[in-house]
Amino acid sequence: MKNHRAQFSCEFGEFKESYQALGDYREFRGTMSGLYLMQIPDYSFATKDAKQTRRMKDRDRDFALPQIEERIWKQWEPIPVSPNTVEAETGGP
Repeated sequence: MKNHRAQFSCEFGEFKESYQALGDYREFRGTMSGLYLMQIPDYSFATKDAKQTRRMKDRDRDFALPQIEERIWKQWEPIPVSPNTVEAETGGP
C-alpha cells in the first residue's frame, strides 16, 4: 500500500509541477508578446487605445439593457378592471 501511495505522490507531483510550468510559460508569453509589439517602430499606444475605446462604445450602444428594462416596466403596468367589479368576501370559520 505504501508503494502505491509513493508512486501516486511522485506522479502527481510531476503533473503539478508541469502544470505550473505551463501556466508560468503562458503568462510569460503573453507579457513578452505585449512587450515585443511595443518595440515595433510604428506601434502607437494612442491608436490601440482609440480602437479599444471605440469597441467599448460599440458594445455599450448595442447593449440590450433598455429593451430588458422596457419589458420589466410593461409587467408592472396596472391591469384594467371593470368599474362594476365587486370584491369577493372571504368567509371566516
